Amino acid sequence: MHSRSALMAVSKENVDEVVSMIKSDMGPRFTTAPGFCAWTGLINLGLGQVFGASFWETKDELEAADHLGRDTRAKVNELVGTENQNYQKWEVLYLDLREMTAHCARSIFITVDEGHYEDLLAMLVYQMGPLYASSPGFCGFTVLVDPARKQLFGHSYWRNEEDRETASEYGRRLRSKVKTIAGIEREDFLLWDVYYYEVPKARVAVKDGWRIEDGSLFRNRSAAAG
Repeated sequence: MHSRSALMAVSKENVDEVVSMIKSDMGPRFTTAPGFCAWTGLINLGLGQVFGASFWETKDELEAADHLGRDTRAKVNELVGTENQNYQKWEVLYLDLREMTAHCARSIFITVDEGHYEDLLAMLVYQMGPLYASSPGFCGFTVLVDPARKQLFGHSYWRNEEDRETASEYGRRLRSKVKTIAGIEREDFLLWDVYYYEVPKARVAVKDGWRIEDGSLFRNRSAAAG
């Protein structure tokens, strides 16, 4: 599975127009595209940022829908008066999205060196994924990876702020483990409101070379040996 994400600037004055455009115009266009799996839209008014990520079955289907990403960014730019065209494509290491509607989220973004990359991936999917999934109000957990840049982007999605706060100890544990494993002093950690959450059906998916057995994620032996 593959993903495309974009982070763009908005203001309190134009955020309602942006949200309305995505819900009524671009959102429905994404859902009818071949290979579409999900789309999540987040907003942090304190920082004046909106973040969107779409999820696709294959890389070819992701690229075939590139025009939808361009159209969305162009429409947002038109509404907010910017020229931001920044976006990033990812491989999806781990995705567990439920059909229940999420209203808030937590994210972590980190860049690590080659020596710690695999250990960090394993911790996220072996330990944090199951912890989050067992929490009240859990709606989803995704881990996006850019192997070339050694970047990880994790998002957990929650039914409401109370549920997110209840699971905040897991978030603190995650950040502590990240710092220990990766040997870094800081990470980009943010809280978000969810303004768009389109998950046509509940999904659990993993990157090629990994597999799920009895609810746990494992590396395939052949892939690990290679």
